[in-house]
Amino acid sequence: MASGADANEDGGRESESAWAEEKAELAAILASPKFARAPALARILSYMCSECFQGRADAIKEYNIAVEALSRGPEFSPADDSIVRVEISRIRKRVQQYYAAEGLLHRRVSAAHHRDLFAAEEKPIARRTA
Repeated sequence: MASGADANEDGGRESESAWAEEKAELAAILASPKFARAPALARILSYMCSECFQGRADAIKEYNIAVEALSRGPEFSPADDSIVRVEISRIRKRVQQYYAAEGLLHRRVSAAHHRDLFAAEEKPIARRTA
């Protein structure tokens, strides 16, 4: 999953089909057991991806994730509550496990920033044999 819209020369999205692929990939991840059994993680991942799909990746901040995805009140303070950082760490781990288990292209999951949950770099991994 890309961390934002790919821009072409006129500043628009590269293609609608690229977003369709990203949305299908997100749907598959959310339907996996790792996320189907973790509704809070699924809400955060859905929120972050939705913001990216709508061209608002810059709005993905710890406070916004807490208020919008986790229904925390406007008094939420990232300095006093680490819930978003903890949950993002769990999401990264589960996404890495999802790609490893599915034997799909492995995406490097960034630990740098909430907006960069998925780095653009991909490399194939060998499918496990049972």
